[in-house]
Amino acid sequence: MKVQEAVADIIRKLPAIGKDSTSAAAQGGYAYRGIEQITASLQPLLGEFGVIIVPQAQVVSIQPAPGMKDFWTDTVLSVAWTIIGPEGDTIEACTVGIGRDNADKGANKAMSQAFKYLLLDLLCISDRKDDSDGADYTAGTSARPDPNVTFKRLTQLQPDTQAALRKLATETGHRLTLKQMHEDPAWHAMVIETINAWE
Repeated sequence: MKVQEAVADIIRKLPAIGKDSTSAAAQGGYAYRGIEQITASLQPLLGEFGVIIVPQAQVVSIQPAPGMKDFWTDTVLSVAWTIIGPEGDTIEACTVGIGRDNADKGANKAMSQAFKYLLLDLLCISDRKDDSDGADYTAGTSARPDPNVTFKRLTQLQPDTQAALRKLATETGHRLTLKQMHEDPAWHAMVIETINAWE
């Protein structure tokens, strides 16, 4: 079985994974799916279909976390992934992770984030509750964030943070433009999450 076939079989058998965890109230109390939730469902399928995921991480930057007290830093990692199938053939992927910490765990947090987004994108992991097809927009409102607001926030970031975001865009094959964020909601969401991690 080729690696693409094995990954496709995993996608077919992987259940929807809901956002069953909740952040602390001080962080907004938002719902999210943690990496442990994802790997708990995924691990037996990786074993069943003989798929191995190997990372190769590179530090992009370690910089003081904007708006945080002394010793807090944001570690940005670019992680190249090799997904190896049961016959030894491979496919490649790349994700970026950001880890905010005030000790020595920044890289670990960034690695977990990069792995989480690899799995979400590679395996099309979803939560049926997130399906917006049945949403009613007759009131003229939408829950989708406004790219215009995000772009304005970009212009207000510190120059080093803007440079790191431009590097992230280049490494992920995107452009840090208003047009790109309007056309690619997933990229827009990544930009928002990155800004939120740095603000």
